[in-house]
Amino acid sequence: MNILKSLRHCTSLQRTRIERNKFVGNQSEDFGIYPNSDYIDLSYNEFYGELPSNWSNFKKLTSLKISGSNITGKITTELGEVFQLQRLDLSSNQLFGGIPRSLGNLTLMLELKLNENKLSGNIPLEIGKFSRLAKLSLSTNDLTGKIPEQLRDCMQLGDLNLSQKKLRGSIPSQLGFIPTLETVDLSNNMLIGKIPEQFGWLPSIEKMNLSHNEISRTIPSSFDQCFSLISTYMSYNQLEGPLPNIPEFQKASFGALRNNKTLCGKTFGLNPCLSPRKKEDSRRRRSKRKLLLVILAIVAAMIFLIMTVVGIFFRLNSCKRIMENKPSGPSGSVQNLLSISSFDGKMAYQNIIEATDYLSPNHCIGHGGHESVYKAELPDGKTVAVKKIHAIRKCHSRHSFLAYEFLEGGILYNMLETDEKALKLPWSKRVNIVKDVANGLCYMHHDFSPPLVHRDISSKNVSLDSQENAHISDFGTARFLSLDSSNLTAFVGTHGYAPPSTLFNSLCLDD
Repeated sequence: MNILKSLRHCTSLQRTRIERNKFVGNQSEDFGIYPNSDYIDLSYNEFYGELPSNWSNFKKLTSLKISGSNITGKITTELGEVFQLQRLDLSSNQLFGGIPRSLGNLTLMLELKLNENKLSGNIPLEIGKFSRLAKLSLSTNDLTGKIPEQLRDCMQLGDLNLSQKKLRGSIPSQLGFIPTLETVDLSNNMLIGKIPEQFGWLPSIEKMNLSHNEISRTIPSSFDQCFSLISTYMSYNQLEGPLPNIPEFQKASFGALRNNKTLCGKTFGLNPCLSPRKKEDSRRRRSKRKLLLVILAIVAAMIFLIMTVVGIFFRLNSCKRIMENKPSGPSGSVQNLLSISSFDGKMAYQNIIEATDYLSPNHCIGHGGHESVYKAELPDGKTVAVKKIHAIRKCHSRHSFLAYEFLEGGILYNMLETDEKALKLPWSKRVNIVKDVANGLCYMHHDFSPPLVHRDISSKNVSLDSQENAHISDFGTARFLSLDSSNLTAFVGTHGYAPPSTLFNSLCLDD
């Protein structure tokens, strides 16, 4: 039966109570205008549709209840124009959207029930204008944000239910200053922080449910004087410490306090609280454990630091050794590249090839029967004479080189090659050259062990430095001589310079 359509034109209606029936009808189409009505209760029927929008014509309405139906849509802002409204119950419907801020105009409101809908958004701050509000129920919605501190202005509030939503933040301490508060249900939210100490001072509090949140720390000692409390639920939080010393806590069921951090007390299922002395011992043990962990961390850090420093030291030392074995520029010496202790064949070969532009004729300073001589300036700044051997028996290398100290004065042969050049070499210098060569031969024959015989002393194998000091070169035909023998196998050397004894009978004589 569509009773709404039947009553649509009864404009003189003052009081309508048809709750808990099976009446049907479309609220938005069949609901009439009743300017003289002061009480309407359509709850728990089978009405549907959205709320009407003509509420500004209900000048005398003090109570509107349309709960437990299938009303959908948003709460119309025109409800904020029913200024005499004291009780509004739209619970257990399918309403969505936010709570209109215009409801704050209803300053005579005593009871507001919007629970069990699909309302979203924040709780409007204008709710603090309900100075006469006694009951507020917004539970089981999708409301978010924080609990507004403006609730402190609802000084007549006795029943507050904000459970089963998505409220965050801490519990406002201002709620502890509402003297008429009897029931508080903030369960099943995401509240954090501690329980306000002011809650223990509420003179009329009887029921408190803070379960299923993230509330931490201890229950305030102010609850020791909260003798009006007859029911409390604190389970599924992060509470710790002893229970307040009042019967409601000490005799509470385990289910009301379970799944907390370290709550202790005489309640079955909780650990007994430690005596002050045991607490101090426990605190000291925890302090020792923390100190031990700190010491271990410091020791581990020091070991790591020492290992790091040692590793860096060895790394730098290794790099230093590597750098010492590499050419160091003009301040280095030929021995750094060509000495036996640090010789690197590939590096020496590469340096020689690059220094002579791949054996370019421009760098060639002389030729022999089986070799060519090149002038090469190495990367370390030193200049050397490099002799490339063209053919040597049993030599399998593509290139074989002999490196000598480069002598700026050149070969003696070149200075005597023509009469014109020979005139530039006076006899005084020639005598000094002969002395230098004789001293060199004397050293090889008598001071060197075993004796070394050059076998080809000629002007082509004598070089002069920048001071015109003579140096014996080209030891390709030299032989070590056994001390008990003076025989040589075959004649080698240059005709006209070799001793007659070696030419005719292969004897080596030093006189």
